[in-house]
Amino acid sequence: METPQEYIDNLIIYIDEAVARASVSNRHVAAVLDYLNRRLKSLPEICSHFSNDAGHNVKFDDHEIAYLTDLVKFLRKDVPDAAAALITFLMGAKFGDYIPGLSGRGAYIDDNGDAEFGSLIIRKFIEVQEFRCNRVSVIMGNQWRSPGGGLIERVTVDTDIYGNPLNTGIITLHLEDGEFGAVAVDDICMGSFHMQNDSFNAVQDMDDSMGNFMMTGFATCYFRVTSILTPDCSQFTYQLRGVSDRWTAQNHPAAQMNFVAYGNFTDATRQVSRYSTRTYERYLAGVNTWEFQPGNIMAQFGDLSNLDVFGLNMSGYSCYLNNIYMSGTIQQIENAALRISSETDGDGFLDWGEESTWTFQVWKGYYEDITDQVTRWSITRDSGDPAEDAAWLNKAKVRNFAGTITIAFKADDNDLAPMSSTISTLFTVTAWVGTRSVQRQYLI
Repeated sequence: METPQEYIDNLIIYIDEAVARASVSNRHVAAVLDYLNRRLKSLPEICSHFSNDAGHNVKFDDHEIAYLTDLVKFLRKDVPDAAAALITFLMGAKFGDYIPGLSGRGAYIDDNGDAEFGSLIIRKFIEVQEFRCNRVSVIMGNQWRSPGGGLIERVTVDTDIYGNPLNTGIITLHLEDGEFGAVAVDDICMGSFHMQNDSFNAVQDMDDSMGNFMMTGFATCYFRVTSILTPDCSQFTYQLRGVSDRWTAQNHPAAQMNFVAYGNFTDATRQVSRYSTRTYERYLAGVNTWEFQPGNIMAQFGDLSNLDVFGLNMSGYSCYLNNIYMSGTIQQIENAALRISSETDGDGFLDWGEESTWTFQVWKGYYEDITDQVTRWSITRDSGDPAEDAAWLNKAKVRNFAGTITIAFKADDNDLAPMSSTISTLFTVTAWVGTRSVQRQYLI
């Protein structure tokens, strides 16, 4: 059996021969470190044992023991290992075969603490400046409440024998432990997601009031659940909506996409939903087709003008209801809100040397013109130069403003900001009807 000294001598010979050949490589270093790591982890105790053994006259001084002990403290690169103390990565760290971007893989943490991961599990709390300091929620698209929907984890599109994609596939939902998917056979589903291939994303917004939606920069897909593959409804088959005169896009769903099941072709219990947009909120019932029918709309609040596609001649902001049950009173409010509208002989923009005449009207509610009841008018401007704006108020046409004014952009009469300015001029028109006033602003 070799003594510790003989172990070390052999290691020295091994490295010396490699140095003599000028062929020291990571392989040689790894071999030595592997040997030390496996057989000399308790080197101080082994050395002490042999130093006290009468049969072996092996002596190690403190420096040699400290040096050899340090050798076995290196972390291994080729097998699992552990660090007993904190490790600082001054330049960051990469994990796996890292490729950046939404379609990449692996993970990366840079020296500033910025990171990119595939997914993240937080078992307790997450402290983020954006969450802590913001108290306003903003939704750019539509918001739904429905009996079904979910977050897609994976999509497998079916293909023919030549590899061409079909209109069917399999969706796997992202579910938490113990959670069941909220989908059922014949669910009518819709989702909107930004695709990496911009050719699939819409270039304009569209809401035809019949359930066909497009949002700029996003691809909208419609599909039907055709079968459930797992007991927890985490996986199911789907089929895309067919094309029609009003809908020609056939986009497949995508991983990380949220979707809503807003109706069902056969199950009446899953045909009720509710959604809200920027301008109206709608309650639906009995939805058993891709598109909404007049009988599906139980109530709508906000802008009612889009109900005209169903033959309902409505406009403005109000409410449309299927039934009304009341225990109180109905009262027509005479003191309706005032508003200002305007007409101009131009297009609302002025080039150098042009002028346009603006005429303003005052309305009570949407239909009653009370311009003739205005007791006082005023107009101010904000060009970015307070001193010039104050001087502009002394112009005769401004002092005598009574609902009509000519705005000029000329050398001898300039009502806008100087030509050197890149800021539009903001005009504020105010009208008084008795003790009530109304105000509106215009950018020119």
